[in-house]
Amino acid sequence: MFYILLVLKFQTASYYGKKYEAVIILLTILEVIDDKPEKLSDKIRSVFSPYSVISDVRNSGGVNVLTLKYYLRRGNVQGENLYKYCIGSSKKILCDKNISLKNSDLERFESNELNEKLLENFLLDLYSRNDLPEGIKTGFYDPEAEYPYFAESILQFCSDLTVITQMPKFYEIEAARVLKGTGAVMKVSNSLDSICSCNVLISPSKLKRPLPTHQNTVIFTVCNPIVHIPGIIINGYDIDIPEQYANLKPETIETDYFLSGLYSLCFVKELADIIPYSCHTDIVCFSSDEMIKLISP
Repeated sequence: MFYILLVLKFQTASYYGKKYEAVIILLTILEVIDDKPEKLSDKIRSVFSPYSVISDVRNSGGVNVLTLKYYLRRGNVQGENLYKYCIGSSKKILCDKNISLKNSDLERFESNELNEKLLENFLLDLYSRNDLPEGIKTGFYDPEAEYPYFAESILQFCSDLTVITQMPKFYEIEAARVLKGTGAVMKVSNSLDSICSCNVLISPSKLKRPLPTHQNTVIFTVCNPIVHIPGIIINGYDIDIPEQYANLKPETIETDYFLSGLYSLCFVKELADIIPYSCHTDIVCFSSDEMIKLISP
């Protein structure tokens, strides 16, 4: 099964006898179900009717969700036919990478907006713990100087922080301001070699170039890097779905994917205030206690 989430501005439509009038749909979920026939007679009929769509609208927590069950009998999902089920929708959709949107008015939507917030929450909680060992060398990789507030927040709890950036003059001004205000020392470098001595690297944005990390470097970021980078890549931060939205999520859809839709498309901004209970790579999940042990020098 695959799923598509998208924003709908306004919906007044009738699907298979069900009429939805004056309903503001913030989120649509398209569930693609493999319904390929086995009997020869059904295979012949599928030539003329390769798919069917059944819809349902639910509301919870002030969010209206339109669920479209796309029964695929033949071929692939017909992206060019999706938009007619999404009257008044945004052309940006959140969909599974395996679903082709060729020849469609819709295009894939991607956002790390919520993950950036959860990354910050998780690390500030982690670094503020009393049992955090001393001697952790932390690198903060911010090539475009987009996250100075985050670096300053980490510095409150970190005695050895080096900012690696392509805009050192900007950060040197920030470092001088922090030193004057709090006495904390923020080291600034424009050399990637400064990463070599770090056992933790924080990157609030997607990593797009090779870095001189090691296999045991713990790298906190928001998604998988575009290129291969040695290290333990932490790319997800786990929170529970608030109770009022839990019944809107299909069982097989990934929780972080659904939450990203709620945050960026439905403006459920309170999600950004939650402290994640764990973080994960593509394979392994770590609690805060386990992460403390992992980053200890």
